Amino acid sequence: PREIQLFLLRPGPRDSFDLNDFFDRVSLREGVDLPRAVFHAKAVMSVLMEAVSPGEWADMRDQLPQSFNELFNWEDEGWQRKAA
Repeated sequence: PREIQLFLLRPGPRDSFDLNDFFDRVSLREGVDLPRAVFHAKAVMSVLMEAVSPGEWADMRDQLPQSFNELFNWEDEGWQRKAA
């Protein structure tokens, strides 16, 4: 949507961080403990997975390092992506 385009396309410095750092950042921004932050991050990914096309989902995943694959592994929580 045009309303958010400015925020998505703005140039700026990029931070590189691993998955554990990502979870730590989620925890700090939400003000919750780490297990809850991990759960929330995975929940957001599950919503995104359902909200976007399979091609968009693949494009998004391809932009993340392989070390982030755990973010998409929901078997422990009973979440699994259904085959399209």
